Amino acid sequence: MRFGCGTIDVRARSQRRAIQISQFGPIEAATLVEREEPVPQPTEVIVQVHAAPVNFVDLLVVSGAYQFLPILPFTPGDIALDRPNAHPATI
Repeated sequence: MRFGCGTIDVRARSQRRAIQISQFGPIEAATLVEREEPVPQPTEVIVQVHAAPVNFVDLLVVSGAYQFLPILPFTPGDIALDRPNAHPATI
């Protein structure tokens, strides 16, 4: 997967992976982390994300140059191409 001029190897297969930012700076400092399988609450839905774009604003946030910055660590992006993966019977 390419971000700007850096690359992150995503060939290793896992149930849940995410790009994590632990410090503001160049995108090359991003790391690929494993996440635990979530357990839905009675009113929650789990979705399987197939793609999540990272745009220019996300790159500004990652670099620390945006006016509103998230608490570290965080995963950039807030848009996802997904589908329901598991849901409770009450929904």
